[in-house]
Amino acid sequence: MEQRKKVGGVNAARENHKKIVQQTKVLEGRLQLALQKYNDAVLHNRTLKEQINDLRKERMAFDVIYKKLEKDLNDKKREMAQIIEVSNKAYEARDAAVNEMARLKNQADREHQAFEAEWRDLGKLIDMDRKRRDTNKQKRAGQ
Repeated sequence: MEQRKKVGGVNAARENHKKIVQQTKVLEGRLQLALQKYNDAVLHNRTLKEQINDLRKERMAFDVIYKKLEKDLNDKKREMAQIIEVSNKAYEARDAAVNEMARLKNQADREHQAFEAEWRDLGKLIDMDRKRRDTNKQKRAGQ
């Protein structure tokens, strides 16, 4: 009997078995909960990896588009610089033509004034010559 008391009595084995079964159920529940959390984390990680891969693909596409746009921009800048250079040369040529035209107009005005002065002088000479001839004719007629 003493031995039974030491062991915990007649129901001790049954009670130990109940406690072990109950502890096993508690631990299995905890394990099930931990496995569920683990599976949820694995699923979430898989979703995040898919999103990361999709974003990487998008970024690669955007990089291609960005490089193309950057190249187009640089081409347009070069084209615009060439157009500005041609425009500047055209303005310089126009200014040179305007200056040449003003110089030629001034020269033509001076030549015209010189011509007019010479024309007046020649007109006066012709008038003087005509008067001298008329005077000579009158003298001859009167003689």
